[in-house]
Amino acid sequence: MHPIDTTTATGIIAFFAPLVVSLVKQEGWPSSVNGFIAIAAYAIFGVLAVVTSGQSFDLNNIVPSVGIFVAVGTAAYQAYWSNTTLESSLTAATSLVKAPSQATPVHP
Repeated sequence: MHPIDTTTATGIIAFFAPLVVSLVKQEGWPSSVNGFIAIAAYAIFGVLAVVTSGQSFDLNNIVPSVGIFVAVGTAAYQAYWSNTTLESSLTAATSLVKAPSQATPVHP
């Protein structure tokens, strides 16, 4: 059995990265803020993938890894995870900033 290459492993992990990002996203924040959080998280995941795989820590390894995470993570979110209740349930369960319609009403 051959070990899986780093690029393939990164792509597979990147497919599930939106679920990790959904733990950080907040329902009450604008989609642009949550989108920025996702891209930043994918960049961090890409750097971590280089560090943990034992590759040399240089732009020749970091840029492709970050690119895979951004491309695959974004595509996976748009094509699959955004249409599931799992992603939205994780975001709802971990949101400290709730959407205005879901906030508890304040009574005088």
